[in-house]
Amino acid sequence: MDRHRGVVVGDEGPCPDTSASACARGDSHLRNTYRQTLAHWLTKVSPPPTVFIRDSITAGGQWFDDVRNINLASNGLITEQIAGLLKLAQAYRPKRIVIMAGTNDATRGFDADKLRGLWETTCKEPTIVITLAPPSTNVETNRRIDQINRIAMDSCPGKPVITLDIGDEQGRLKPEFTVDGTHLGPKAYAQWVARLKAL
Repeated sequence: MDRHRGVVVGDEGPCPDTSASACARGDSHLRNTYRQTLAHWLTKVSPPPTVFIRDSITAGGQWFDDVRNINLASNGLITEQIAGLLKLAQAYRPKRIVIMAGTNDATRGFDADKLRGLWETTCKEPTIVITLAPPSTNVETNRRIDQINRIAMDSCPGKPVITLDIGDEQGRLKPEFTVDGTHLGPKAYAQWVARLKAL
């Protein structure tokens, strides 16, 4: 059995001898791949409303309730790598570019001055919309996420900022908004979509 980009494949075809949830994940990936392929073709006719750049948290949002949106997010990216996607995002000439960065930096360590410089450069793009990195269920990680979010806000005065209201009284990610303590679930993405539409 081979697992490639979330699709379970075996000698007898997709999903043999696996759980229904594994098959569902594979089906979801295939649907998202189809929609993103369609979105790329649509950009040849008209610019997309939104291009998303981020790590796996944004990748999980797929097309964010609009098949025309382009999602360039990828698993495991740190802020430097996400900022490196800006030129590709700009090439689509979207109405806005939504960036969220910092979760992987918080878990791996970061240089605050370097992050500040990356944000200052990124926020020269006039269409940038910032979504602050959401909390996790880990208190120490959240302390670093808060520091990174402050750097982003301080480095980008005047830019639209989306904050997701998904933490408890201690700032930890609420169970109903996550699938594993770090990555977001459907309720969190629904809130994110609603706040994007409200801009």
